[in-house]
Amino acid sequence: MKSITSLMSNFKNAQKDFGNKIAFWISLNDIGRRFNFSKQYVAAKKHAIIKDYLRSKYAKIIQNIKSQQQVIDTKIEDTSPIWICWWDGEEQMPALTRACYQSVCKYANKQPVILITKYNYQEYVTIPAEITEKVKSKLITLTHFSDILRMCLLYENGGIWLDATIYLTQDMPSYAQKNFTTIKHPPSGTFVSNCLWSGFCIGGGKHHPLFTFMRAMLFDYWKKETSLIDYYLIDYLISLAYEQLPSVNQSIQGVPHNNIQLYALQQNLNNAFDNTLLDEYTSDTFIHKLRWKGQLSTKTEDGKPTFYGHILSRYTDQN
Repeated sequence: MKSITSLMSNFKNAQKDFGNKIAFWISLNDIGRRFNFSKQYVAAKKHAIIKDYLRSKYAKIIQNIKSQQQVIDTKIEDTSPIWICWWDGEEQMPALTRACYQSVCKYANKQPVILITKYNYQEYVTIPAEITEKVKSKLITLTHFSDILRMCLLYENGGIWLDATIYLTQDMPSYAQKNFTTIKHPPSGTFVSNCLWSGFCIGGGKHHPLFTFMRAMLFDYWKKETSLIDYYLIDYLISLAYEQLPSVNQSIQGVPHNNIQLYALQQNLNNAFDNTLLDEYTSDTFIHKLRWKGQLSTKTEDGKPTFYGHILSRYTDQN
């Protein structure tokens, strides 16, 4: 009953903000995921309809950017920052998030690591007051404000954005002289990205056409809208850029598949730690996407350290 009530509420909210067609396909996609039917078809239809809405409503922004010369004339430098955001600062990080942050500091390979917080973000980016007011009023969640932050940071400064739950196990390779990087996998699942990019690990030179596009689109979206059309809004917008801007398409196409076992550690956090398995998970992967929410245990039921416990023991005293 609770699930049905939630679905009806989500439908009504989407109907009010985005119309019947989008509300129908968003709701059908939710039902398909919950009851495991026609997921591929329904997700593809939902993706197409949401992109049609964005393409039509924000056509002027898209056309303005398409009309500009798409020259990629800046690259990642050895001194380009690695950007991480935790709004309340390092002291307020959960234990696993702090371990992730410390792993990035350890393996940054001499690149500066800058932690963005509510206290310092204005030192690095300029964001319209209309948007920051919507953050204060909670029309924009901190999660989705971080989408705006990452694109503004990369547009204005260049560098590499890593989500706060990225855990490194080797030195970052040098991305110097590359104009763009991201995590990219062979296509799988029903993601709008088709695994061609990852918003939680993305970087490039400042003023890259993708960041120019994303900054403009996110600013305009949140000036006009009062709710989120989809949790993965930035992936829908990157998908539009990929289709509409040859320079963005070329940049994404130029990234090889990498970090294939991205989620292996996350899937085994509560399992007994095993050095052989760790070697396997890190053999072709140095960036690992973890999670700090949910039940995490430092030891198994029979008292053995878990992968989660192992990570904490390396970087914190909370094991």
